[in-house]
Amino acid sequence: MDPREELAALRRLKELEAKAGPLTGRPAADRDAKRRLKSTPDQLRAFSKGTTFGFSDEIDAAGAAVETGFGNLFKRATGQKPAYGMGDAYGAVMDANKNADNLFAEKHPVQNIALQVAGGAVGPGMASAARWVGGARSLGSATLRSGAVGAVTGAVAGAGNASGDVGERASGAGRGAVMGAVIGGALPAAGRAAQTGGRMVDNATGGRIGTLFGGHEARAVQRLSEALRADGVDAPTITRLTREWVATGAPPPNLMNVAGQNTKKLVRLAGMKEGDATNTLAGIGGRYRENMPDAARRVAMPLAPGEARGAPQVALAAREGREVAAENAYRGPYREQTLMEPETSSALRDNAGRAAIRRARSAAEARRNYDQVQELDGLLAGDFEDGTTPIMAGTVDRLRIAMRNRAEDLGQRPASRDIAGGLRDRAADIDNSLDRIPGIQPARGNYRAHSEFIDGVENVGPNIFKQSADEFAPQFEAIQPTAMNAGREGARIGARQVLTDAFGQGPRQTRTMIDKVADGADPARNLRSLFGERADGFIAAVRNIRRAANDANFVDPTLGAKTSNVQADAQAANDVLGVLTGQGLGVLIQKLRGGLTLTNEEAAIIAQIATDLPTNAAARLAAPRAAGRQLTGNLFRRAGVGATPALASSGTAQN
Repeated sequence: MDPREELAALRRLKELEAKAGPLTGRPAADRDAKRRLKSTPDQLRAFSKGTTFGFSDEIDAAGAAVETGFGNLFKRATGQKPAYGMGDAYGAVMDANKNADNLFAEKHPVQNIALQVAGGAVGPGMASAARWVGGARSLGSATLRSGAVGAVTGAVAGAGNASGDVGERASGAGRGAVMGAVIGGALPAAGRAAQTGGRMVDNATGGRIGTLFGGHEARAVQRLSEALRADGVDAPTITRLTREWVATGAPPPNLMNVAGQNTKKLVRLAGMKEGDATNTLAGIGGRYRENMPDAARRVAMPLAPGEARGAPQVALAAREGREVAAENAYRGPYREQTLMEPETSSALRDNAGRAAIRRARSAAEARRNYDQVQELDGLLAGDFEDGTTPIMAGTVDRLRIAMRNRAEDLGQRPASRDIAGGLRDRAADIDNSLDRIPGIQPARGNYRAHSEFIDGVENVGPNIFKQSADEFAPQFEAIQPTAMNAGREGARIGARQVLTDAFGQGPRQTRTMIDKVADGADPARNLRSLFGERADGFIAAVRNIRRAANDANFVDPTLGAKTSNVQADAQAANDVLGVLTGQGLGVLIQKLRGGLTLTNEEAAIIAQIATDLPTNAAARLAAPRAAGRQLTGNLFRRAGVGATPALASSGTAQN
């Protein structure tokens, strides 16, 4: 209406009021409601309708009723008569707003819905609802959450937009809940489809569109973050898993080693793109495979701390040390005279005994110990009697060694093993007689410790992978713990040598031994018998080395089959298309599964972050997003939940 015409209409209304008297009751309330309506733009009413889930008219009418009530109190206190009551005020404002809302919706339907959606996005609780829906790990979860939000907000909006009594409001709430659940449940799928379409367009334009909203870095970070969330891996989990990995002694991991299959599939997909991603990932499997032997040897060395030499060098040094110690320790005690014990004389009386005496004499002569040579010649002549013949302790020990060596020689031939067993028993009898010579015991203890150490290095430790746990554990435990625990420490060095030798034979042999250590029940039990708690850390380190190599092989684009089962893009970004089977969609779906929506630039960034140290990768993933990207993302999430009550209310409103 032209302003001049409106002014003329008001003038005529005043003239009529002057003739008929002032308006009262509902007509007066309708007049004031129209005046009140003129002060509120249609757009503001549409926006507030979304913000209040359709209750803006009720709120405005309630405000008008309260104002009228207070005004009437003042009028009565000053002797004036109120023109109308609170009920007329409420009804008039409600009707005026409803009529104006319907007229605005009819003339500007798009503007009306858009303003209500915007209002709904900033409504009470919608920020929390948007975060809750956005935090879903899968499309199915997001659909359920969005449907639940839609049902609640749709019910409220349906009640707010209905007219009439409580029954009609309840009916509107029911219709709104159903529509809200349907609309809310459909929004995540629609958003995912729009996201996929946008990525396709952006890819076709070389990424120019996406760069305006945060660039390739932001989009790559988003993809990785979605994959990590699907794996159930967040920043604290990355930190914890990295610490546990490093604590085993294995080489430091990279991000994909502490992530799950969704992340690894995404990295594998990135490696299939041309450009820098391929340069980063091509050959990574081979590099890890070549480094695996050295990494395995490094984690094996701490099993025997304090000794960096190999077992052969250690055993040789122990033998030399034993001889030097024996020369010093036995020099005095060996000359101590004792009487021939029955065990010794009995062991020497037959041909086998005389053969041992001759062997002992040759050894004494070689060492230029002519006192022993003289005593041994007397024994060969039969010049000895039990308990009466004096003999040096050193000569008796030389006889014991000769008898033992003779037994070892015969034990190499199957036909003479029984004889060898008898000679061992004789050597043990002579050894028992030496135990009764007090002066020689310290030297014998020192010699025995050296011998047990050498035996542990050469005979016990190397059986770690040859024997079952039921065989190995008793053998190891049978080693008598000496003051220096020499025998058991020697077994540890011998077992470590077996491991480092196997790890040093090349990638294939190393992998075989790694699998044996990582998965074998008997090797694990034997390792625990030998090394205690250190064994668990070693086994965990070996498993981590294997996992790093397996992960590298999986993402290496030059290895394995490039089939659809590793095309994570279909799962990560295009779930909604998986249910579409219409004609013409097959080619589109296949292209999407081939990674059409992943740009080369994004792939390069994903490859860089995934193969970096977890701490560096986590910092990059947590870096602040570009303002445009963050603002756009929040806007779309908030608009998604805000659209539900707006669309639901438009379908349940009553004129």
